[in-house]
Amino acid sequence: MPVSMMEGMVRMVADCDAVGRAILLILFILSIISWAVIIERWATFRQNQKNVDSFVKAFRSYSRLSHLLVYQSHSVGGAISRVFEEGCSEIPYLVQKEIQSTTISEEQLHRVRSALDRRIGVEIANLERNLFFLATTGTAGPSLGFFGTVWGIQKSFMMMGYARTTDILVIGPGIALALVTTVAGLLTAIPALAAYNYLINQVKGFDVELNNFASEFIDTLAKGSKA
Repeated sequence: MPVSMMEGMVRMVADCDAVGRAILLILFILSIISWAVIIERWATFRQNQKNVDSFVKAFRSYSRLSHLLVYQSHSVGGAISRVFEEGCSEIPYLVQKEIQSTTISEEQLHRVRSALDRRIGVEIANLERNLFFLATTGTAGPSLGFFGTVWGIQKSFMMMGYARTTDILVIGPGIALALVTTVAGLLTAIPALAAYNYLINQVKGFDVELNNFASEFIDTLAKGSKA
């Protein structure tokens, strides 16, 4: 940003009244928190995707559940690892026995599936943590900016009435408030809303992957193809 433009923005902020500065402060705080949420969630999702890819690969390559549990205990973990552990907690005896020689009833498979579904729900809720703040910021940002715009225009008209003039020196502070809060509201809302849409789609993707893994796990137990 050119120095002259930066100086102009600083001057407009300085010309704002207490209401305008309060709006800008709120928008600034919302923006900082939003970017913190975006960075934290993005890093979490990226790590979870790596965990999903590596764990599914290990699940398909290991011949025994006991070996996979050992792999899990030494891995980074992640949502899919905890889902697998929850399912295994319902069938601890399979870690020591061959599935081929162990009868798995429909009731047992149902309990395993229920455990997997419960854990998937918990993991999805964890992945969605703080995303509501991005949605709220995406909605509140333009509203606060619009409020500042209306306040600034009203202030300009009031000053024009008091001074009985349209001199820019008189109406300038109100116009500055209207312009600055509008821009600040959009700059706060657009990244938050874009990030929310992207991250919520990532959550949906993880939901599908975790449910696909759960189905594959259940099919494996039902077929007795792994121990």
